[in-house]
Amino acid sequence: MTTYRVKAYMGGSQVDQVVEAADGKEAILKVSEQVEDGTAEVINDGFTGNKRLHVTYEEIVDVK
Repeated sequence: MTTYRVKAYMGGSQVDQVVEAADGKEAILKVSEQVEDGTAEVINDGFTGNKRLHVTYEEIVDVK
């Protein structure tokens, strides 16, 4: 399992979550499920007024 940071923006709202998943696609799906069940915090940022959903993700590497 790999740790991913997934950020999604749309219509003045954003989600910024860290999840563990096998790959990027699974990470995005996990965040989607968290939004649906209310465990992800959706923040009204007033900045991203996009009408389309924008999703970014990055793999988090534990550097020692």
